[in-house]
Amino acid sequence: MVSMAFNLGSILSRRRYDAAINMGIAGSFNPGLKIGDVVNITSDRFSEMGAESGEKFLSLIDLKLIEKDDFPYTDNILVNNSPIKVLF
Repeated sequence: MVSMAFNLGSILSRRRYDAAINMGIAGSFNPGLKIGDVVNITSDRFSEMGAESGEKFLSLIDLKLIEKDDFPYTDNILVNNSPIKVLF
């Protein structure tokens, strides 16, 4: 995740683009999704950013490092309001 963000930021800073699409292999906790399903992410959480306390995961918000509505969060969730046009 960090490598992708750094490299994408480096590329996007070199010239202006009309759009950028971040595509890749992702995981989900939704058992209804099958391998190969295409999804449009409308909300997300960073499950990798935080710490473990015994059996419990602590988010950056739980750790009091950020507030639940600090940018780019809305009530502890990353919300994607960008419209997407289906090309296929």
